[in-house]
Amino acid sequence: MLRTCTTKMEANAVRRRELVTAYDRSGLQVSDPSAALNRAYGLSWRTGLPGGFLDCSFMVPLALLREWAVKEAYTIRVWDGGRLMFVGILEDLMRSINLPNSLGRGTRQVTAFGFYVNVVQRSYTGVHAADDGNTIIQTVLGNCPLVSVDYSLVTGLDRNLGAIEWTDTPVSDVIRDVVDFGDNATPPETFWFGVWDGTLSSDGLPQGQIHKYDVSDYDLQIPLSAISGSIGISRTLENVSNYVTAKYGPLYTAAAQDATSQTDFGIRDTLLQAGDVDLATAQAMRDRYLEYRRTVQDQLANIRLSSSPLTKAGAVFDMNRVRAGMRFVIPQLRLQWDQIYWIASTDYDTDSRTLGIAIGERTQKLVPRDVVIPDITPGPGPKPVIRDPDPWIEPWPRRKEPDPVPRRT
Repeated sequence: MLRTCTTKMEANAVRRRELVTAYDRSGLQVSDPSAALNRAYGLSWRTGLPGGFLDCSFMVPLALLREWAVKEAYTIRVWDGGRLMFVGILEDLMRSINLPNSLGRGTRQVTAFGFYVNVVQRSYTGVHAADDGNTIIQTVLGNCPLVSVDYSLVTGLDRNLGAIEWTDTPVSDVIRDVVDFGDNATPPETFWFGVWDGTLSSDGLPQGQIHKYDVSDYDLQIPLSAISGSIGISRTLENVSNYVTAKYGPLYTAAAQDATSQTDFGIRDTLLQAGDVDLATAQAMRDRYLEYRRTVQDQLANIRLSSSPLTKAGAVFDMNRVRAGMRFVIPQLRLQWDQIYWIASTDYDTDSRTLGIAIGERTQKLVPRDVVIPDITPGPGPKPVIRDPDPWIEPWPRRKEPDPVPRRT
């Protein structure tokens, strides 16, 4: 009976291409053989901007990870062949039991967070008299020991922010402020910050990267046949704004207006919270918002893929490789809506082999000025896999599991 259950789980592992590996604090792979670890099921992970890798979770039998607390398992990596799909910090080991269950046998849900969590957990205090955005972000990342000191991908934010300071502020909030100010373009362009894998960094640590919102070209094609369910494109006045002011410190800018938009749609007001910045920076944020909000935009609803998209050249691009920050078109719709879409976040599920995609647009994060993990659920997702308890799962342990590492939200 034991061998039968084990074989069934191993068969599931064979069907799933992705492999999970775990490493202790010294960087050594923990002694649990990968074949056993990959009896995990319910494996899924998310990406999003801001953030990069967000979180990854999977279920395993209780007995499999009984010794992880002793081994100080620290890093989780998900692989597809030689490609690294996700890397993050092990944070939660949650037990659960499906009832009724007289034997008390259960499973453990393992959750890891991408290394952006180190940016959220660390704080910064500093005064900057006349620094550009790139310099400030590189400085504050120095407080994040789990993030690479290779800042070659922190580029594009060349706006001089003048006198600005932060006191005991989460590093993620400092970066949010700097990224929101944009660059020196007129109006400023829109950017996001993420922490990804360290495959390109000089020290091998997860690397920070600035992403510019640029839909002048695309990376992927998503045929209608790859989309599960329905697809919706809305055209609404909800986000139109043509009379925009910005508050900076206790002061307010004059309004930036668009007469044509006001004639077509009526006067629509927006007040931006620019923070403690100078007048020029507040005016730049105001002008950018007006530029991108003065007309009606077609909005694509979030979608879920049941098969892989294609590259621009037409080759298959495995859906588990799709990340936030990539851009796509829907070829069959380009005659009606010649638009390139920006991916704000993704949610990949290995059991159902489906990918949720949330669509982003260039001004969505300016109001309100909060850092949140995007909601990337484009509708009813796959139902969780519920299995009967297997004989090789240990009874519920009696000792208390340590509390998860505290983190800022």
